[in-house]
Amino acid sequence: MKTVYTLYKKFYKDLNLLVIFLLVLNACNSIFLVLGKTALNKVLTGLPFAPLLAMSISVIVYAIVQSLYELILNNSITYRALPPMMKTAFHHSLVNSNRKAEEEGFYIMSYTQDINVLIPFCFQFAAAFFNIIILSAFLFSLSVFLPVILSAIIISANIFITYLDKQINGAYGLLDDESISYGGIVKTTFQSIFLTLNNSIKWNCKKSILQKEEELLKIENKIHRLEAVKNIFFEGQNYFIPIVISVFCIFALPGMNLADLLYIIFIISLANQNMSTIFLAVRQIKRSVPIAKKYFNYIGECEKKDKKNIHEEGALINAKNISLVKNDKPIFNNIDFNLNEGDKIAVVGQNGSGKTSLLRILTMNEDAFSGSLTYNLKTLRTNTIPCLWSHPHIFNISLRDNLVFGKAIPDSDIIKILNALKLTNFVDSLPEGLDTVMDMNNLTVSDGERSRIALARILLLTADCPVLLLDEFSRNVNTEIEDLMFNLIFTKKQAIAAVTNNIATAKRFQKILFVSRQDGTIREISKEDIEEKIKNI
Repeated sequence: MKTVYTLYKKFYKDLNLLVIFLLVLNACNSIFLVLGKTALNKVLTGLPFAPLLAMSISVIVYAIVQSLYELILNNSITYRALPPMMKTAFHHSLVNSNRKAEEEGFYIMSYTQDINVLIPFCFQFAAAFFNIIILSAFLFSLSVFLPVILSAIIISANIFITYLDKQINGAYGLLDDESISYGGIVKTTFQSIFLTLNNSIKWNCKKSILQKEEELLKIENKIHRLEAVKNIFFEGQNYFIPIVISVFCIFALPGMNLADLLYIIFIISLANQNMSTIFLAVRQIKRSVPIAKKYFNYIGECEKKDKKNIHEEGALINAKNISLVKNDKPIFNNIDFNLNEGDKIAVVGQNGSGKTSLLRILTMNEDAFSGSLTYNLKTLRTNTIPCLWSHPHIFNISLRDNLVFGKAIPDSDIIKILNALKLTNFVDSLPEGLDTVMDMNNLTVSDGERSRIALARILLLTADCPVLLLDEFSRNVNTEIEDLMFNLIFTKKQAIAAVTNNIATAKRFQKILFVSRQDGTIREISKEDIEEKIKNI
């Protein structure tokens, strides 16, 4: 309940009156449905087909009010939390370049849909609960057995559906685990085939793959069978319940006319729908609450890191006496690092020397370091330093949203930066241009295009930030495209520190810092010394 309240307080607190209004509207609509027919029947007495006419008017009015209720609900509540949650997750994963979040943030982004439905499902649970009380009271007034029979059938069916859901989810989890294992076997197999010509090893590898494929196929068949049974029960109760209730009414409630029978069947269907909604809401709430906890914990950790050891003094970045040990191996030993306004610095070093670890420290994504890190925040809107990492992610949203994500940036600025990076032909090749959803399963995007899109994104989103960090940002592009990238970033007033393993790339910068793997130090070197220093890269 604490997580639900936190979510409500954060995104829905200003909608208190609207929430109360919708709940009251829903309850009043159900009350009108069960009482309106009787009142209308008295008003229309003497007219031909009065009972049928009263029933029709009651159902039509109920349907109109219900449509209005759902329209307000969908427009005001259902998707209320999704955009700000996605924007916050994106902000802490890519804009602020939390490197850990390049993987974790992707899952947090994908979880926002599940978190978003938490409050709507709680709302639906409350609305359905009130409806069930009202409808059950009406059915109970006709016969004590009606609500009992209805409850027994619906509860039994939904308990079984819940059980099937657990089985299906368990099978999917097993399928994921087996698929990962299968991928490892395939990789090992091909390594073995290329590394040896021994026929017996080839046969063993092939046998392993065939066995794994058979296991995966069995799991997939199990999932299909379970889903088929679930669908039969889910759809079957919608037909089975009205039939059972109709038979009961015909024999247990003699003298009932056709209009009354149809009316009871309609109310029974609504009761069935509301009880199913309650079970569905309970299942979804149980699924969403742990995900919401993970989301808030993740965002909370990001915000704490944003504030850690940050001060307003000195250079744009002033790292002093920084030490870092990983796996009992010293990476940095009391190093100092300064980044001043307008600096364009390349950071080089042998593989494993700690170049990327330095960026992780500067972006507050490395918890194990010691020392002092000061940062000038006077012109910044956030408390972290943006960084473009070496493996940027393209989200399954439109290209425009991938570039500006929640920030009001005119298309003219977007087109300008895309032109500068020679991405206009790529955009023109997309079915809907900037509005094309970047579904990586159906679109072909090269590593070079991905790198340029990521660079365009971070430049658009951090134009007002005085610092930009880059991690192997141009390694997937040719010299011509790299020239365009440098022309673009060097025209910016931002101070830049870029990690690179490419000697030619490093020589483009004003200053070169060398990270030593041997003694964990960092020092400035000349462009003439760079080849000797990193010859073992």
